[in-house]
Amino acid sequence: MNILRLIILDAPLATEMREFVGDSIIASLIGYTDSSWAIRNSATMCFAAAMIRVVDADKNADMVYAKTVSRINENMP
Repeated sequence: MNILRLIILDAPLATEMREFVGDSIIASLIGYTDSSWAIRNSATMCFAAAMIRVVDADKNADMVYAKTVSRINENMP
């Protein structure tokens, strides 16, 4: 899960990774059911990274560029 998180957050791979973000969210949700705390923790961090990629969050961006839910649904099938 940690390697998947790093791949999701890697800027040069952002465009290639776009089609796999949904699968990484599913993998993260499956990871929540594991009995190991380490796996659940990694799943949480992977889920957060995937959501950052989906929403395209930028802490320094103006609200003018914020994505709406309908725009997110257009980008993610």
